[in-house]
Amino acid sequence: MATNTRRLHIRVTEDEYNRMLQQMRDLGLSTYSDLIRLYINTTVCFKADFNGLFEVSHQIAKIGNNINQIARAVNTNHCITNEEIDILQKEMISLEKQVAEAVKAKARITRFSSRTESGGDHNGSN
Repeated sequence: MATNTRRLHIRVTEDEYNRMLQQMRDLGLSTYSDLIRLYINTTVCFKADFNGLFEVSHQIAKIGNNINQIARAVNTNHCITNEEIDILQKEMISLEKQVAEAVKAKARITRFSSRTESGGDHNGSN
């Protein structure tokens, strides 16, 4: 049997402390150590890394600028053909797909569990 050789000291906010007490009561635990050990051994945690989404955000801003230019041109000419509308709609569908793919590729969520600490896909599954 492993002996407890490491000691942890942490500071928590009043709200965190109250939530911890409530969770202990809900789980029928009598010590903070039991609650922490329960989390370490059974809880799944996720870490989200959205750094790659800044590039996507920049591209969306560019798209918005292009849409504003199109709106300005339509308002200036006071007309737009059905063919031009069809082209714009197809382009918007294409852009929506590209944005969805970029978000999926750039967003990274890593799943950590007590069984394994390997990274998962964007949905958090291993």
